[in-house]
Amino acid sequence: METKEIKAKIEKKEQQIEKRELLIAKLEGKIKNMEGKIKDWEDEITFSRLKEDLRDSNNKLKTLNGQLDRLQNQLAKSVEKEKILNEVPNELKALEDELTKTWYQWSIEARADFKENLEKIQEARRIESKTSYKGYNEYMTDEIREVLKFYTRSYEYRVCRSNEELFAEAQKDAKRFVIKMYNDIKEITGTVTSWNNVHFNLRELNGVVYGEKGNAKIQTITAGGYNIQRLHLRTLIKKI
Repeated sequence: METKEIKAKIEKKEQQIEKRELLIAKLEGKIKNMEGKIKDWEDEITFSRLKEDLRDSNNKLKTLNGQLDRLQNQLAKSVEKEKILNEVPNELKALEDELTKTWYQWSIEARADFKENLEKIQEARRIESKTSYKGYNEYMTDEIREVLKFYTRSYEYRVCRSNEELFAEAQKDAKRFVIKMYNDIKEITGTVTSWNNVHFNLRELNGVVYGEKGNAKIQTITAGGYNIQRLHLRTLIKKI
């Protein structure tokens, strides 16, 4: 969730809290005015309902305040992420852009592949669900096992996602990857004094980062990026 979106949700939540507090104050006023003035059973019912409404409103206010706290925590984290992303050098930004593009394209292709083979997948799962019955084990062929292994349940979720959702997911994952790498580097170097010896090429980031506390060597190893395996980057960051 972007900072702007979180701020809008916080504003809406604060308005809900304000309305709830006004309602509570109104209910408390009515209850106070009725105390010691109950004359008949109708007054007793009204008084009891007012107290019940007050309890419900206090519980709802507590829930709203909890939701507001969580949103404020999300806002703080989002602001910190944006601050980090503004600090990262062009090499890391290039890596983020390339990962976003690569992971998005992989998801698009994975979704198309799953749809193309949907009938075969459904038949394999039908057989899998019946293997516990006598006589069905013979249908669990190596080919069926391979289909079930290839098209996992986690693979399937892309089928019902739009291009926009797949892109947003790829972008989020790329940002998370870059932020973690940046924090890992700064843990070794402290304040960075030079990124000049860091180079980005073909989804790989390699080189040495110089800092006030020390220097960090970066080495990137790539794997996957074809079939069902999304491109995976293993980044080694060592103090030198």
